[in-house]
Amino acid sequence: MRRASNISLMLLLGWALLPRQPASALGSENGGQKATLKTASATTADIPFDTADHSAEQKLLELVNQSRQKSGAPALTFDSGL
Repeated sequence: MRRASNISLMLLLGWALLPRQPASALGSENGGQKATLKTASATTADIPFDTADHSAEQKLLELVNQSRQKSGAPALTFDSGL
């Protein structure tokens, strides 16, 4: 068993010492082309942000603050800028 672990360790250390290609040379196999990233969507989503339900937000804040008060945490305040 000890012999197998020694062989495994030698293989692992040997593999770690093998020379590697730098990342800049990886594209040389395919004619020197570089990889490029493209966005998932060429257009932006048209999401209406002005349709928030302010009464639901206020009710949620009240419920959160009730729970926070029971645990001794300070109350949160509403920030319309968010």
